[in-house]
Formats: sequence, C-alpha cells, structure tokens
Amino acid sequence: MSSNQLISAKVSCVKWHDPTDEIANLVRFVAGMLASQRVEPRDIAFVAPNYNWAAQIKQACDVCKISATLCLPVMRMTDAELDAFAKLKAYAQGPAETAPKGMSLVHGLGLDKMSAFSHALLHTDGLEDAAALWRIVNEQIKHPTMPRLMETMPIMLTGALEGSYEMVVMAACVDGLLPSGTDAEALEQQRQAFIRALQAARKRLIISSFTRVDAAIATAAHIPAARYKTEHATKVAMVSPSRFLAELGAECPSTVGGQTFLREHNLN
Repeated sequence: MSSNQLISAKVSCVKWHDPTDEIANLVRFVAGMLASQRVEPRDIAFVAPNYNWAAQIKQACDVCKISATLCLPVMRMTDAELDAFAKLKAYAQGPAETAPKGMSLVHGLGLDKMSAFSHALLHTDGLEDAAALWRIVNEQIKHPTMPRLMETMPIMLTGALEGSYEMVVMAACVDGLLPSGTDAEALEQQRQAFIRALQAARKRLIISSFTRVDAAIATAAHIPAARYKTEHATKVAMVSPSRFLAELGAECPSTVGGQTFLREHNLN
C-alpha cells in the first residue's frame, strides 16, 4: 500500500481493552463531539467491519440517544420480500399507464412493512412511478447512501462507504475482521476499501482496535488469536491490529490507549 499523501485528516489510532469497551467509548466520544456542536450527525461516518459490529454500534448509539441510521447493503431477503421485489420490477418494466404509483404502489406491495426496503424508502417522496421506485430500491439495497436531508449519523460497512465526511470513525480494525479471510483478490478489495475509508475523512479520522475478545467470539468471527489467556475464569483471545495499519507507515501515528484518548477529550 502506498501511503504517500494518503490521509489529509488529523488521525488518532486508539486501542481498547475489548469490543464492548471499544464500542461504548467510541460512541461516548461521538456523543461528546455532537454535544459540543463541533460536528453534525450527518457529517460523521461510523464504519464497521461487518453487520454484527454495525448492529452493536447502533444499539450503543440508541442507548446514548444519538440519531444514527444503519446504512447497509441488503444481503438476504425473505420469500415475501423477494416476491414484492419481483412484482415491483414487473410493474417497472410493464406499461406505465396501468401500474400503480406513489404510496399506493408502496402500500400495495407491502414495501413499507418489510425491513429489506426500509432504508430505500427513506430516499422516496411517495410520488414515484413504478420505474422510478424500482431504480431507487434496486440501487439502495445494493449501494445504500444517506438520504440527502436526514440529520442522522450513518453507520456503514468499510466496503460500502461512499462520499466524504468531516469525521470518520473506524471500529474493530483487527486482523480477522479487517481484513477477513485469506483469498488474495478479496484481500486486495478490502485493502482498497480501507484506503477509501481513510480518504473519506476530511478533518478527523479515528482508527480503533481492541486487544482481546472472548475466545468463543473470536472463533465464531474467525478472528485469529496471537495467544490465549484466562481472565476471571474466562478464556480470551489476544488479537492483533489490522495489518493494513502497518502498511500506512509514517502516516499512522503511534497508538494510544483508550483511557488516554478519553482523557485527551475530557471524557475520563
């Protein structure tokens, strides 16, 4: 990875104790930034390595009453969702004059009752014809973006981050999560997605990792362990930061501990 002039934002690399510690305190940091009005919710992108981590971040944001929206590609649909999707496509490809429009179309297909389409519908105004609604839904389930006028913080996957933000917070930058797998082509795709996420930050970039995770979680998430320890009668896996950080060279500052990071921002 060439790191020459890669990052334009101020960078902090932070290491936490475990995933719970990481997510809770990153969300505290974001809440503090929002409370001080240094940044608006839609100007922050919270980036997660996978759906599970994104869901945990959303839960922590809800606890802290931060307006946040999961902005994630739809990976799987139920049979009912697939049926509604096929019917919408058929309407879009059929005669426009005979197809329902606007909210009549949305309600008729039950799109507003199905989670697969909830994010896409945020991009509609209820007046679209079948062809326009199909284009929006088809694009948003594959490449979700934040609705233009929504004042909420997007939670995105590393590989799906679009656009630029004043602040980008990258969680769980740990080998096994970022990158995941061993396939060479997939590894390069993840490397390029990581670079795009770094470059998406205009003013502030937080690159976060943790040092240990419950051994059962590590196994389930395919996070390799450098070694194992027993802490408080629980087996934990000691894990390594993402190899992509080392590839940044001089552009990656020294990592600070979570408590030091919190003290620097008057949150300790």
